[in-house]
Amino acid sequence: MDAYAGQPLPKKLGIKTGMKVALLHAPPGFEQAIAPIPGDVQFQDDLAEGCELAIWFVRSQEELAQAIQTVSN
Repeated sequence: MDAYAGQPLPKKLGIKTGMKVALLHAPPGFEQAIAPIPGDVQFQDDLAEGCELAIWFVRSQEELAQAIQTVSN
């Protein structure tokens, strides 16, 4: 964990230049909150073809349990 101390949030999350990143149920303003974003990153709200990283926000364990089958397919 110390390796990430002082690193920007996109690096901690594994967001790299040119990636397609799915933000599933992200809170409003999340993209702006993690700035600066590496160049040419494309955010999308689904797991469309070519998605290299998914960041999924759930608000409860129940929500996670109900939706995990949908997301894993």
